[in-house]
Amino acid sequence: MAITVSLVGATQPQLAQIVVSATTSGAAWTVTGTAGGSTWTVPGGRGSGDGQQLVLTDNRAPLNVPVTYQFVSTATETASPIVIPQTVGDAVLQSLDGQTAVPVNLQDGTQVQELTPSLALFGIPGRRRPVARYSVTSDVSGEIIARAPITLSPAMDDLLAPGAPVLVRLTGPAMDLPLTSVVGFTVISSTANVVTAVREWRLPFVTLDDPFMDTRLGAFSWDYIDNALAGRTWNQIDTLFAGVTWNGVDQYDWAGV
Repeated sequence: MAITVSLVGATQPQLAQIVVSATTSGAAWTVTGTAGGSTWTVPGGRGSGDGQQLVLTDNRAPLNVPVTYQFVSTATETASPIVIPQTVGDAVLQSLDGQTAVPVNLQDGTQVQELTPSLALFGIPGRRRPVARYSVTSDVSGEIIARAPITLSPAMDDLLAPGAPVLVRLTGPAMDLPLTSVVGFTVISSTANVVTAVREWRLPFVTLDDPFMDTRLGAFSWDYIDNALAGRTWNQIDTLFAGVTWNGVDQYDWAGV
C-alpha cells in the first residue's frame, strides 16, 4: 500500500486529498496529520479496512507550513510533506466542511485571551477562609477582531448564518496563538468603513471540540459537480473520463473540469 497527498478544489485555501492505495480487510486504520508542532486525526480518519482504495479530505491542517500525513494500520505509511498555501489575509475563517472560506486581516485585540476558572467559594461562619470547590479551568475564549473587504460580506454571511462552529486557520505564526482552532461565536457585530471599503468584524468566541471528526469530508458537493458538467452531452462526458478508472473517479479534481 502507499499514501499520497495532493491539493484539490477551487476554494482558497485548497483541500488536502489523502489517497491510500489499499487498506487491509478487517484491519483498523488511522490517518493523521502533523504540522507546526501539532498532530490531529483527519475528519473521518478512523475505520476498518475493506481491501479497497481509501480517499479522505482534510481542511484542519495549518497553512503555509509543511504538513505530513501518515496512515497507520498493519503497516505505517508516510506521505511526502505538502504545503497548503494561502497568501491572502492573516487568517482564514472556514466552514468545517471546507466549502466556505473568508480571508481576513486580524486587528490588535485578537491576542487577548481569557480562561474561566471553575471555582465556587462558600463562606463558613466562624472561619476566615471560605471552603472551595473547583474543577478544570475552561479552554481559551476571547474575541477575533478582523477586517475584510466589503465584497466578502456575502461570503461572511454564508459562513456565519448557519450558527455552526467555525475553523480558524492562521496564515503564519502570530505570537502564541494556535495555528488552527475550532471556535463558536457568541456575538457577531461589525462596522463598515466607507473610505477603505472594508468591514471590521468583532467576534467573541469560545474554543470548542471539533464536532465532526468522525465524518469524512467531500472535496466537492453534488451541486458543484452538476454545474461542472452542465451543458455537456454524454459523448463529451465519456471523452472527459476516457481511461479514468473508478479509483480515479473517487479522487477526481472537479475544479479542473
